[in-house]
Amino acid sequence: MFFTTLAYTVFAFMSFWLLYYWGQKQLFPTWKKERNKIYFIFYHKTMGILLFGLIPLVLAWWYLPEHLPRSCLTIQDPETIILWSLGLMALIWPLSKKMAQLKPTQAVYPQMRITYWAPSLFILNVIFWFLYIGAYEFLFRGLLFFSSIEVMALWQAILINVVIYSLLHIPKGKGEIIGALPFGIVLCLGTYFTGNFLFAFITHGFQAVCVEYFS
Repeated sequence: MFFTTLAYTVFAFMSFWLLYYWGQKQLFPTWKKERNKIYFIFYHKTMGILLFGLIPLVLAWWYLPEHLPRSCLTIQDPETIILWSLGLMALIWPLSKKMAQLKPTQAVYPQMRITYWAPSLFILNVIFWFLYIGAYEFLFRGLLFFSSIEVMALWQAILINVVIYSLLHIPKGKGEIIGALPFGIVLCLGTYFTGNFLFAFITHGFQAVCVEYFS
C-alpha cells in the first residue's frame, strides 16, 4: 500500500505542476487579463481536486478498500479533532496576519490579482480552497501518511511526508518551501494523534483562506 501510494503521490505532484504550466501556455495564454486570472486559478484548483482527491479516492476504494476506513472515512474521536483544530487555528489567525504583510507572501497571495472581489466570487474562492485542501490532505495526510506508518517508524513517515509536501511548494518560492516544513510536521503530528486527516483538512484550509484574505 505504501509504495503504491508513494508512487501515485509523486505522479500526482508532477502532473499537477505540468498541467499548471500547460494551462498557463495553452488554455489561458492571456491569463494575466483579469477574467482569465479567475478562470486559471479555478482550473488549477480543479486539477488538484481531481489528482489529489477524486482519482486516488476511486483507486483506493476500488483496489485497496481495507486501507480507507482508518485514514479517511472513520472519525474515532471527534472531540480530540475539534480541540486540536481549534488550538492550531487560534495560532494560525495572528500568524497569518503577520505573514500577509511580508513581501514574499504578497508576491504569491492573493492568487487572483483582480481589482474587485465580488461577494459571490469570494465565497466561491473559499469553497474551492477547501475542496482543494481537502483533496490535498486526503492524499498527503490521509493515504500517504497512514500507509507509511504501517511499515516504518513515525519519524520516518513524517520525514517522507514533509519532504514531498515541501517540494510541492517549489514553484511558489523559497519562503513557501521553508514554511511548509514546520507546518507539515504539525499537520502530521496532529493527524497521528487525532487518528484522521480531518484535523489537517480543517486547519490547512483555514490557514490558506486566512493568508489569502489578509493579503
